[in-house]
Amino acid sequence: MKTVLLGDVSHKIKDLPLEIIDGDRGTNYPNNHELLAAGHCLFLSAKNVTADGFDFSQTQFISSEKDAILRKGKLQRFDIALTTRGTVGNVAFYDDTVLFDHIRINSGMVIIRCDTTMLLPRYFYYILKSRLFLDQVLNFRSGSAQPQLPIRDMQNIKLPLPSIEEQKEVINQIGSVGDKIEVNRRMNETLEQMGQALFKHYFINNPESKTWTKSKFSDFTDVITGKGSTKSVLAEGGKYPLYGAGGIMGSSDNYLLDEPVIITGRVGTLGRIQAVTDKAWFSDNVLIMRPKLSYFGLVYYLVKSFDFVSMNRGSSQPLVTQTDLKNHLVKSPDKKTLLESESQFQAVFNLMQKNEKEIITLGKLRDSLLPRLISGKIKI
Repeated sequence: MKTVLLGDVSHKIKDLPLEIIDGDRGTNYPNNHELLAAGHCLFLSAKNVTADGFDFSQTQFISSEKDAILRKGKLQRFDIALTTRGTVGNVAFYDDTVLFDHIRINSGMVIIRCDTTMLLPRYFYYILKSRLFLDQVLNFRSGSAQPQLPIRDMQNIKLPLPSIEEQKEVINQIGSVGDKIEVNRRMNETLEQMGQALFKHYFINNPESKTWTKSKFSDFTDVITGKGSTKSVLAEGGKYPLYGAGGIMGSSDNYLLDEPVIITGRVGTLGRIQAVTDKAWFSDNVLIMRPKLSYFGLVYYLVKSFDFVSMNRGSSQPLVTQTDLKNHLVKSPDKKTLLESESQFQAVFNLMQKNEKEIITLGKLRDSLLPRLISGKIKI
C-alpha cells in the first residue's frame, strides 16, 4: 500500500493511491481481421477517447473468445482511460452512464484505477482533464513524429490529493459546471445530426432534377499544414489554444491563424473533424482547411463524410497527405443548390458554435476553479 500525506499538493503520480494498468501487448493482441463491427467487447481506438471524454460514434469489437485470452487492459466501472501515444493526455471516465459492459483499451492507452478509500475516481478524472495535468504532460511527453507518454515518465507528474471530504466538494462544484458542459454537448450532438441529415438531403439522396459534377475538394477549400509545437510555442496558461490531431493539446502565447478554419489530423489520429473560429495555433500533425467563398458549412460536412481509412498512407502510424486531401473527388450539385445548402448548413453550424464557445468558457471556469477549490482559497 502506498503511503501518502493527504492535503500535500506535490505528490508524484507514483506515490498516489492508484494503479496504472497497461494493455495486453502480447501475441494475443487483436489483428485487424479480428476487429468486428459488432461483438462482445468494445476495443477502444484513439477516436473513442477524446479531449471531451468517450466518443462512441465509431466503434470496433472483439469476440468473447478473444476477450477471454487477453491478460490485461480491461476496464472496470469507475476506471479512467488515458491516451499515451499519438494524441497524448485525453481521458475518459467509465462510469455507469456508459452502456458497454465490456471494454478493453488498445496499446496506445493505460487504465488508471483508484484506491477509492483515499482517492475518488471522479475527482481524479477532473484533475486529469485540468491544466494542472495537461500542462505537465507537455513537458514529460517524448517523440516528435508520434508523441508518447511512457508510464515511467507519467509517474513523475505531480498532482494534488486533498482529503476525501475536500474531494467530494470538488466533485460537487466542478460537477455542476460539467453538467452544463454536458447539456451543451448533447445539444450539439442533436444539431450535428440535423446537419448530417441536411447533407444527405443535398448530397447523398440524388434528385434527378439536380445537375451533378465531379469536383476536387480543393475547389471548395485551401488546405495547408500546421506548424511545429515546439517548447518555444507552448506556454502554460497561454492566451490561445494549441490544437493537435485529437483536439486542444495545450496553449500558446502566439497564434498561427486568425480566421475560421476546419481541421483534421494529418498523422496519428485520423478522421476527427473540428471547426475553429477564433485565434489559435495548430501543430504540424494537423491539416487546416480554409474554405473559399461562403462554403464553410459545406466544407465541414463534406470532409466529415470522407473515408479517411482509405486515404491512409501510413505504415507504422496513420497518415493522410495534404495532396490527397486536396485531390479527393466530391460530387457537387449546381451552384444555386450549393448556396441554398450552405445557408442551411450555416444556420445549424452557428448554433453549434455558440454552444461550443460556451463549452470553452465553462471549461476555463472549471480549470480556474479546480486549483482554487483544492487549495481552499474559495468555497462556493
